[in-house]
Amino acid sequence: MHCLACEREVELLTKAQAAELLDVGAPVLDLFISAGQVHAIKTISGNLRICKDSLFAGNRPVGV
Repeated sequence: MHCLACEREVELLTKAQAAELLDVGAPVLDLFISAGQVHAIKTISGNLRICKDSLFAGNRPVGV
């Protein structure tokens, strides 16, 4: 799927998959999404998917 923030085709993950990759809980992932540090895309069916590339963009606080 295309991530508008990355401006390219990316792999999308569920919130659970993204949280597991980052080794954080869902509330922390929600904070990253709210702050724009992780790109989230709402599908037509209303599900939230996370841009995998944005997980490793290095724009989160050190140590997280």
